[in-house]
Amino acid sequence: MADDLSESLDSLRFAVARPGTFTTFYPETTEDMLLQVLLDGMAEAQLEGLLLDYDADESGIVSPELTSGQVAVVVLFAALRFVRAELLNRNTSVVYKAGKADYETVQATNILRDIMKALQTQKDRVVTLGAAAGAGAAFYMADQYLARIWDHGGQCEAVGW
Repeated sequence: MADDLSESLDSLRFAVARPGTFTTFYPETTEDMLLQVLLDGMAEAQLEGLLLDYDADESGIVSPELTSGQVAVVVLFAALRFVRAELLNRNTSVVYKAGKADYETVQATNILRDIMKALQTQKDRVVTLGAAAGAGAAFYMADQYLARIWDHGGQCEAVGW
């Protein structure tokens, strides 16, 4: 259970960069910025009809507490926003000229685009599952043994595989 989104910053970092490399690739990104991306991710999940019974303040304190699966949904939405912004801001070609010397570098965006598509597909599945449950705040958690379908009142209906 998590009641503070700031405790999930590493999850977001690991979702958008190889562990240990985030500060190399995004040296100007502060923890406050990452927290804001998580808060925006939670708000986007709510716009999609998920996590409607949850509130978060500007410091990332969530009530009631989120389960680890719900935190993963927030991180998914946040990671998609992060990768989308990175793709929008990425220079694909840069040319440097000094006198007769020329230097050109090209950065492919195919990998980022494919990662964004995968995240979008995962997000779409989560939203579809939430909508299929018939309740806007429904949340599915699945493991290899059973799926739990949570309704607004916190009641659980177990469905065997």
